[in-house]
Amino acid sequence: MFKRNWTLLRYRRKLFEAIQSVGIVMAIVTGLVLLTGISFIAIEKWLSLF
Repeated sequence: MFKRNWTLLRYRRKLFEAIQSVGIVMAIVTGLVLLTGISFIAIEKWLSLF
């Protein structure tokens, strides 16, 4: 019983770590997409001035 509970706990910790790393990657990707979008809009506005 205790052994099974320990493996479940360890599995859950591994799953949590995986979710955390995926979340970090998603945050980086979202940040890059937002930066690209903002800079693209800024360039378009800057070009429309001329």
